[in-house]
Amino acid sequence: MGGYVFIYKGDHPKKTNSGYVKRATIIMEAKIGRHLKNNELAHHKNGKKTDDRIENLQLLTKPQHDRISVLVSEKCLHPGCKNSHKARGLCGSHYGKYYRRELKMPFEPSRGNRWKF
Repeated sequence: MGGYVFIYKGDHPKKTNSGYVKRATIIMEAKIGRHLKNNELAHHKNGKKTDDRIENLQLLTKPQHDRISVLVSEKCLHPGCKNSHKARGLCGSHYGKYYRRELKMPFEPSRGNRWKF
């Protein structure tokens, strides 16, 4: 099921049709003391779907998670570009243009290889 670890919890509000819930969801709910809301999920910081240690989990809303998913995509973040990214989420051509200031950045770079929108 997508690489995640599931546990049978037939009475859980976020169960699949067969009664299973992602283990990360159960661990995050235990930490915060309530069920996750419909727009919340437990994000794996290191990207490993089986690493459900609490220090690797982060409570995010779906829009926040969607932004992160874009950041780790294989494609260049420049609008309309379909090239693979090389550095900081940009292809080689756009990376050079942004850093030579030929293009105005629509967003500011943050630490690491992620962009802060």
